[in-house]
This record gives sequence, structure tokens and C-alpha cells, in this order.
Amino acid sequence: MGIKDIIDTINVDGSEPNNYTVITKKVNFNFDVEDEKLGVPKIKIFGIGGAGNNIINFLEKLRGWPNNIDMWALNTDKKTLVRLKKNQVNASLYLIGEKKLNGFGSGGDPRVGQAAFEENKDDIERKMVDIDILFIIAGLGKGTGSGVGPEVARIAKEKNIITVSIVTLPSYIIEGKKTYENAVISFEKFKNNSDSLCAISNDKIISLSSDANFIEQMDKANKEIGSIISDFVDIVSSAGEFNIDFHDLKSFLTENKKFFHCLIKLDKTYSFDDLNNKILLAIKNSFSTTEFSDQNINVIANFKINTKSQTNLISDTRKIIEGISKNNDIKLVYGIENILDNNDEISLFISCDEQNSEKFNIQQENENAKPFSVLTKQQKIDINEYKDYKTSKITKKLFDFDEDEVDEDTVQALTKIIKNEN
Repeated sequence: MGIKDIIDTINVDGSEPNNYTVITKKVNFNFDVEDEKLGVPKIKIFGIGGAGNNIINFLEKLRGWPNNIDMWALNTDKKTLVRLKKNQVNASLYLIGEKKLNGFGSGGDPRVGQAAFEENKDDIERKMVDIDILFIIAGLGKGTGSGVGPEVARIAKEKNIITVSIVTLPSYIIEGKKTYENAVISFEKFKNNSDSLCAISNDKIISLSSDANFIEQMDKANKEIGSIISDFVDIVSSAGEFNIDFHDLKSFLTENKKFFHCLIKLDKTYSFDDLNNKILLAIKNSFSTTEFSDQNINVIANFKINTKSQTNLISDTRKIIEGISKNNDIKLVYGIENILDNNDEISLFISCDEQNSEKFNIQQENENAKPFSVLTKQQKIDINEYKDYKTSKITKKLFDFDEDEVDEDTVQALTKIIKNEN
């Protein structure tokens, strides 16, 4: 009986004639369709130190995360971890150096943080199992993030785990020369111990958002890192119309030492010039310390578009990046997700040539740093909102560093601001 014969034997009301037997064909699979773990990379996110813990707190509330994501907050300071527990953060909490430091923190000294790590080194290494990608998030310049972070990265990389470090560099203006020097030393260790690295500059955030107060400026770092992690997770976890292969992402992260991230949101209707201007502005205003290069450009692009989107969006994006870099040989790997929102969104991860590495000139930073007395009013703390806080609590709110780790220069500077505002 052919297809036509089957159709002809079906009654008008849709019922089957008595002389017709329905034959169902079994569809075979050689894999478990219901297995949510199969084909999805296993990702761990380690937030290390005060700033790293703050990011974990932010990420956990940012969105719903798929089951392949496992978050951890590591610190030498017990009270910071207890605060996360009180906030009902759904992440594993890990106290480092309990015997050595008694949960009091590292005192802002990276050497103390590194020594405390040795106490738990073997245990942390045992937890480095069943991981495809490890994201390490840390604020540099103080004790735990700078001391522990690079050591965790080293263990992960030695185990052939794709190790991606996302770090924040302290504000030279706010935290001074010593903290910045600690950050530079730690940054080099992270670079050596990671497959790929993205560095966010707090001073760059301040300079690009002078109309915001300090709290809003520091929150921009949280949002930027949250966007980076969220977009990476969408790329490797979502089943879109066109997927970015995990091995393409692995190649991007392991073959390119540094990258930066841009998020471009488009209106319902836009021209080539509109798209060009938005991508140019996003690259120019990136908070990353990595500069856009004209050599060895590799791009991971994830397009979130609706069914009415312009068909030339992807080719136009390539043309624009080629035009900016003056390089017609860029490598662009893209994925497409269909969304219901009318507005399109492009997430770009751009790697640049190693020779365009960050240059940290302490002397130059010292010459360019503005004293607190000439900072704009928008850059000062909103004293009316925080007037009931003690100085130590204000610094904790600003940078989420352990109170024991706040240096005396910062405390005095903030105290001066408070007195001036009053």
C-alpha cells in the first residue's frame, strides 16, 4: 500500500476504516535523548576573594542558570562567605587557610593569600574533576584574589581544563600605587597560568562613566563580567538555529591569550551606518585593558535575532570588523539564536594579537591620577544615601573588599570626601 492508498482509505471524519491497520515505525537513537548532560560542557565558576565573591552574588541573581553550571565562592575571610549564606546565594562556599588565618582574611597581602592556599591545595585539586571550562573571577591588588587566584588557575591548566580568568584591575586613583603594583604582578601570573584572560579596568570604568557615582560605576564591572559569563554560557549551552561548536570555542580560548567583550543592541530598524557606529562605539568604550588590534583578529559572534531581522546582519558585521581592523582575513565564528524580542542583539568576543599586550606603566599612572579634591561631584559618594555608614562599611560597599584588607590611604581619602560633603 502506497502513501496515496493510505490517504484514500481514511474516512472523511478522520476515523480509520475497519480494514486498515495502522503501522507505527519505531525511531531509533544510539544516545539518550533525555540526558541533559550529554553534549553540554560542564562549567565551573570560581569567584575568589571579596570582589570575586561579590560577582558570584551578582551572577546568582542575574538569571536562571542551566544545570551544567556550578558556582563556587572561595575566600580567606569567613564573614564574607557567611554574608553570602545569609543572602541565600546558591553557590558552594569554601574557606581557604582556616588553620593559618582563622577565617580573618589575608590582610591585603597576596603573599599571605598564596601561603593560605597551600593549606587547601590538595583538596582544591581533588575538586578539579568533571570540568570542561573553569572561569576564575577575581579582583586584583589585595590578598586573596591576587594570591590565591593564579594558583587555582595553575592547577586547572595543569589538568588540561580550559581555564578562563576574568579579573578586575584596581583604580590607581582610589587605591594607590602599592595595590596597583600588586595587581600588575598578579596579572602576569594569571596570564601565565590561564588559557585565556580578560581584564577589566576600574579606572577605565570611572573615566567612561563620569556622570555616575562610585556605587554605580563599580556596579558596571559586575554587569560587564555578568554579561561575559552569561553570553559564554548561552553559546555553549543553548541549541540555536546555528550553533557554535564547542571545539570552535575551545580553539578561540586556547589559541588566543587575551580577549575583550562587546554587547551591541539594535533597534527594530537600522542601517549599515547605524550598525557600524554601534560596533565602533562598543569597541571604543570596552572596559577591557586589551586594545583592538589590526592583526590576527579572531571573533566569536552570537546573534540573537527574530524572524523579521535583516538577512545581511552577519555579513555586515564581518565587513565592519574587517573595516575597523583594516584586515580582510579575520576569523569569525558565529551562532544564531531565534528570539521573540523585536530588537536584535550581538555578543562579540574579540581576541587580538599578543603583541598588543597590556602595558602597565606605574609612573605614568601616577602622573595621570587625579587627587580626590578634583574629582567630579558625580564621582563622589552619595553621602545622603550612605551617611549612616561608617567609613569601613563605605569602602566595603564600594569595592566589596574585606574590611581587614582596606588600606589606610583609602580610608583617609574617603573620610576626607565625607567631611567635604558635610
